[in-house]
Amino acid sequence: MVITLHLEKLQPGLYRASALCGKVLVTRQATYGSLEDAIREEAQAIPDGFAWFADVEYGGASSGTIPLKDLPARAADVAAQLVGVVAQMLAIAESAAVVQP
Repeated sequence: MVITLHLEKLQPGLYRASALCGKVLVTRQATYGSLEDAIREEAQAIPDGFAWFADVEYGGASSGTIPLKDLPARAADVAAQLVGVVAQMLAIAESAAVVQP
């Protein structure tokens, strides 16, 4: 089974996270001071044996499927990847808006 970790920026330095299986919450929504902490803590909060893989979603971007057991150790890399992809998405959207008449 694949869990989706949904991350949302509430304000600088404050992120809301939840783990979902489809539309069903697997963990309680919680807030964290960084994306890295949110990814690590949410991955560790999934009950053992409940799921084997996770997708992390942030700002309209997805990490792709990652083995759940690897996610806590990879939290910093996944967070950086997502921030980079979201920044690129925003830059592309802004440049497309400038080109449009």
